[in-house]
Amino acid sequence: MAATIVYREESTMIGFAADKLLNVWKTLGEEADITNPNADAITEESGRPAANGSFATVIILSSAEEAAQRYGVTIDPAVAAEGFELRIEKEGTQSVVYVLARDEAGAMYGTLELAERLQQQGSLDAVTGGVTNARFPFRAVKFNLPWSTYRRNECFDLQRDTVRDLGFWQKFLDMMAENRYNVLTLWNLHPFPYMIRSKHFPKACPFTDEELAEWKQYSDRIISDGEGTRH
Repeated sequence: MAATIVYREESTMIGFAADKLLNVWKTLGEEADITNPNADAITEESGRPAANGSFATVIILSSAEEAAQRYGVTIDPAVAAEGFELRIEKEGTQSVVYVLARDEAGAMYGTLELAERLQQQGSLDAVTGGVTNARFPFRAVKFNLPWSTYRRNECFDLQRDTVRDLGFWQKFLDMMAENRYNVLTLWNLHPFPYMIRSKHFPKACPFTDEELAEWKQYSDRIISDGEGTRH
């Protein structure tokens, strides 16, 4: 069954999950693409049969207002913050799958859940819908940074270059999103000298202005990726 995935592309969180869903569909040997939410285009695409005569449109929505105004659907009242509803409507060989949520995080988690169920079942026909909410609102990872550590050991030194690599953090945040973690906590003894130079205690920061600027850029990037592109 070929598919078109529809979502607002300005949402990087939903885009992350939509890419995962797209890849799963393709690994099953089916055609799939992503498009912007254009009502006319969706109507045309929904009626376009694949080679085997079946086609699915996946519509990812992150607000009750957009769901109601644009598509005439109502999100189940049971859907809470960061929760989602998978609703599958079938008519002959055509299917419409709604991922309905009240926020971007819920829409991302719902799309990831759809991708996982599709991968496990091997076919959309075997995927079931329903409402899913998080049992715990605070789902955190505790990460011990390898500098200004609570004790000295070679194991911390070995990780310095890895943890300074922003590419590592992108993969780590992706892993957190896939496993539905929504909080990253970073731990060491004294984080502030890596972020600021105190006006009254400037010698508490051991770095030159150039080194401190690099550390601040590093911290800002992790926070930006965590808040803006992943949840």
